[in-house]
Amino acid sequence: MASKQKRVILVLTLLAFSELIKSMGFGKFNKMFPLREEEKKCFRRAKNEKGMQQWHRWNQSSYTFVHTKSTWEDAANACSAMSEGAHLVFIESEPENREVSRLAKAASEGKEERWWIGLTDKVTEGSWKWYNVSLFYTSWGDGEPNNFHEDCGELGYWWNNDFALWNNEPCTRQKKFICEKDSETSLN
Repeated sequence: MASKQKRVILVLTLLAFSELIKSMGFGKFNKMFPLREEEKKCFRRAKNEKGMQQWHRWNQSSYTFVHTKSTWEDAANACSAMSEGAHLVFIESEPENREVSRLAKAASEGKEERWWIGLTDKVTEGSWKWYNVSLFYTSWGDGEPNNFHEDCGELGYWWNNDFALWNNEPCTRQKKFICEKDSETSLN
């Protein structure tokens, strides 16, 4: 068996064991035996290579919902490592916000969870962008963004009927995240 395959199997085994330990109430396990960033990236790539990461097509984009909680920066890096051209989701219209919200709610098994999106004002405080692309559409919750040392955007802080509103949060918080890529890019 190739060395890369052995590493992938080892990482998947360790992650499965970690999830088992956490489910048994031993939450300190990950703090005692944290995965290195390289191992986390290997796991994300392995999931994608095995076809376990499901992509959902809508218009010109495809989305995937990652349940591994990460900081905003780690989530952005994970999306990039997952597939060529992938990034944290950019939501550029109300119909897209409705569709991503619908998919997020389904991925959350009907719960109203929070997900990192590609929104940030890290470069210039108060100037919110999709990485470095200006906003043309917004869906902020009431009183948001409130900029209390919160430089990264999340979807799902408030739910308004059938779509989620946005909130700003500290980038170091651990959240699930949504990746996006062009539909023309291979879904594997």
